[in-house]
Amino acid sequence: MARPKGSKDKKPRKNRYSPEDRGEGDGASTKAISPAYYFGRLKPPVTDDEIIERIYHFFEWCQDHDVRLGMACFYLALGVTKRTFYMRLNGEVANSYSSRIRDSLLLSKQIIAAYFEQLMLNADIHPTIASFIGVNNFGYVATTTLKIETVEKPRQLLNADAVRDKYKSSLTTLFEGRVIEGEYEDVVSEEVLQE
Repeated sequence: MARPKGSKDKKPRKNRYSPEDRGEGDGASTKAISPAYYFGRLKPPVTDDEIIERIYHFFEWCQDHDVRLGMACFYLALGVTKRTFYMRLNGEVANSYSSRIRDSLLLSKQIIAAYFEQLMLNADIHPTIASFIGVNNFGYVATTTLKIETVEKPRQLLNADAVRDKYKSSLTTLFEGRVIEGEYEDVVSEEVLQE
């Protein structure tokens, strides 16, 4: 349990990402590598029944060994790469998955996505890593495009005579048609406008 805010004791706060907490004495690398090593050594399933059995085995093994679910290990469990998985799932190759297997795989992927979402909401995954995994595996969008268009035509620079005429016309409107006589000086010289 974390120390209360304002506590004066000198005990350090627990680091939630420390390797000791995740490795149970074996070290973080061993715990991280063991699922990939285990699923990578399995013979790839061929028949529909073998694939269904492997899906169940994947989830049970992760639960029994307290391993977080992940798409990379899921691909390893099925004996395919990410690219081959999606090609077979979308029917782009000769040995594509049947509709029964396709439905099971999509449900499995959705279970992993829901698990991943819970990890994000509980702040168990660093936000940068969560963004990376979400974009690469679950179709999250990391960028937004904004297009700004102007509706009005850009204003043209007015010379001194045009400014004087515009000023006179605004005075005519302001004073109900009566123009106040006076001397008008050039606000902007012709030299400045030509630059």
